[in-house]
Amino acid sequence: MGVPGLAISRLCKRYGPHTVLDDVSLTVRAGECLSLVGPSGCGKTTLLNCIAGYVRPDGGSIALAGRPIDDVPEHRRDTAMVFQSYALFPHMDTFENVAFGLRMRKVPKDEIRRRVLAALQMVRLEGRERSYPNQLSGGQQQRVALARALVLEPKVLLLDEPLSNLDARLREAMRFELRELQQKIRITAIFVTHDIQEAFVLSDRVAVMSAGRIEQVGTAAEIYEQAATEFVVTFVGPSNAFAGKVAALANGTADVLADGLRIRVPRDARVTPGAGVSVYVRPERISLTDRPTRPNSFPGRIERIAYLGGWIDYLVRVEGHLVRVQTVNHGKPIAVGAAVRIEWEVSDGICHLDRQSTERSATPR
Repeated sequence: MGVPGLAISRLCKRYGPHTVLDDVSLTVRAGECLSLVGPSGCGKTTLLNCIAGYVRPDGGSIALAGRPIDDVPEHRRDTAMVFQSYALFPHMDTFENVAFGLRMRKVPKDEIRRRVLAALQMVRLEGRERSYPNQLSGGQQQRVALARALVLEPKVLLLDEPLSNLDARLREAMRFELRELQQKIRITAIFVTHDIQEAFVLSDRVAVMSAGRIEQVGTAAEIYEQAATEFVVTFVGPSNAFAGKVAALANGTADVLADGLRIRVPRDARVTPGAGVSVYVRPERISLTDRPTRPNSFPGRIERIAYLGGWIDYLVRVEGHLVRVQTVNHGKPIAVGAAVRIEWEVSDGICHLDRQSTERSATPR
């Protein structure tokens, strides 16, 4: 794979009795964009600040392009940060905001002008060199903050929820602009967000964090389709959950009894008869049909409908379960109270051992 863009090994950070980063290890490849996602307080911004040098970890190490940077001061780390608030100087125009870091580094004037104009062209702000922050839209201010980071020509670009202050439509547009720019210049980038869709659009890979630890790292498809833990399943998208016990194993599948339903799932190597499990099924993987053709097929009744434009969201009562089903809107939603049948493929079930079963399977016999 060659020299990594960034290598983090067993990083720890505590504030008093509270552990914010708990033995975090992560490799970011040179030229890739990796997103850190997770709920508020999971440690993703602290991890970003440790990489930048703003926060000193209590243990572990960080290497950039194969060289340790643990003792390197923040202004010499060859990283640049784009902050959530943009942190633009209100008394400086666009040119001076972008040039600020170069002036602090005593770069010659001619080179400053060349690099600032090139950075502004990169973010499509040509002609706004003399505009002040209060004369710019939110999207333009975000581009100024990005240009100010890029003009330093860092090895790693760090972005701490830079789109969170934009309205929904502009935020969606800026996701694609940022992704296009990162791919064009092939800069190594780490993007912090709590928005999983944003992470999926922007990233080559995603690292999901919870309580100071990394739960899973993978592509968007791997994270969504092959969630490694129950936390990842529920965090990255809506899912129906069925708690039950394994009743039988056969031909690479397992049958799970869950409050009146017999659900067939792909067999996990750790699953044994009698084990407690949770089965998760994404709403968009469930179909409504009057001609069942799949092993997982159950009668139910529509209890609620939500119209979502291109999608229809149904809540279906099946035995003792309320099952969410999301289907493409063909213009004729099924009425509340209608009898229906739901079904899904065996491969669409994500099965995880419950905690007690996991602990039992890990205990030597």
